[in-house]
Amino acid sequence: MILALSTAGCATYVTLEAERAYVLNRPAVRADKRGCPVRVTVTKYLARLFPETPAAAINNRAVESLLAGRAEEAAILLAEAFAEGAGAAAANNLGVASEMLGERVTAFRMYLTACLLEPSNERFRQNLISFEGSRSEKRLP
Repeated sequence: MILALSTAGCATYVTLEAERAYVLNRPAVRADKRGCPVRVTVTKYLARLFPETPAAAINNRAVESLLAGRAEEAAILLAEAFAEGAGAAAANNLGVASEMLGERVTAFRMYLTACLLEPSNERFRQNLISFEGSRSEKRLP
C-alpha cells in the first residue's frame, strides 16, 4: 500500500506498510505463559531512483514489484540493480524484499550496507531500526 511520496537527493521515497505477527512470551504480558499473539504494522521505505540509468530502471521496476507483493521477483531485480551500481537505494530495497521473504541475514546485511553507503539517510536508518526491533520476538507462521 502506497502511503506517501517524497523527494530527496536523487531519489523519491514510497512507503510500504508491512504487517508482522508475533507471539509475546513475556511473563508480564501473560500469566499463563502460552504467549499472546499480536499483529503489528511497520512502515518500510522504498527508494525510486532518477535520472533514468539502466541500474535505476531495474531498481524502479523492482520497487513496483514490491508494491504489487511480488517480493521474490523484486529481490532478483534488486540484486541485479545493486550489482549494476544502483548503490544504497538498491541495497535498502533489497533489504525490504529479503525481509518480506524471511531472509533475515540478507535483509540485515543489505539494510546495514545502505546505511553505510548513505549514513545521513534517515529512511534507510528507519528501515534498519524497525528490522532490529523485530529480532527479539518470535514470529507466527
